[in-house]
Amino acid sequence: LVRRRQTVVTLWTSELCLVGAILVVATGAYLQGSPFTDTEDYIHVALVRRLLHLARPAVDNIYFVPHVVYTYPFPGTHYAMALIARAGGLDPLFLYHKLRAFWAFVALATLYALVRALFSSRQVALTASFVALAMVANGTFGSIGGMWGQLTPFSHSSDLAMGVLLPALLL
Repeated sequence: LVRRRQTVVTLWTSELCLVGAILVVATGAYLQGSPFTDTEDYIHVALVRRLLHLARPAVDNIYFVPHVVYTYPFPGTHYAMALIARAGGLDPLFLYHKLRAFWAFVALATLYALVRALFSSRQVALTASFVALAMVANGTFGSIGGMWGQLTPFSHSSDLAMGVLLPALLL
C-alpha cells in the first residue's frame, strides 16, 4: 500500500480488431454449439449432471459404477462445468452444447498470448492470430468430422485438453 506501481496498458487498434474477430468466431461457435450425438458425449453430460447433485465428489464416486475411478477425472472439466451449471442454474446438456463459444474464445486468445510470449513481438502474434482466424473461417482449423474442434474446441474433455488446456499450460 505504501508503494504503488504505475501500470500502463496500451492496446493497438489491430488488437481491438482481433478481439472483435475472435468474438465473431465465438458467436459462430455458440450458434453451432458442441455436438452431443455420440454416446460418449451423453456420458460426459451425465457425469456433469451427477457432479451437479453429488454431495461429496471424489475420484472414485463420480462414475456410475460404485468405486470405479473414471478415466477423465482430470483435467477437471467435468467439475468446472458442474460449477458453472450450479452457479448459473443451467442444464448440463445446454451448457455442454453452448460452452463451445467460451472454449473458442479462450483457445484463440491463448494462441495470441502464446505466440507473443514466444516471439516477443506484437506484430508476429497479430499476424499468426489473424491467419489462424482466417483458417478457422475457411474450415482448415475448424471442425473435423464432428470429432475434433481444433481452434474452436468442443466441450469433450479430450478436445479441451488438446485445444485449451495444453496451449494454456505451454503459455
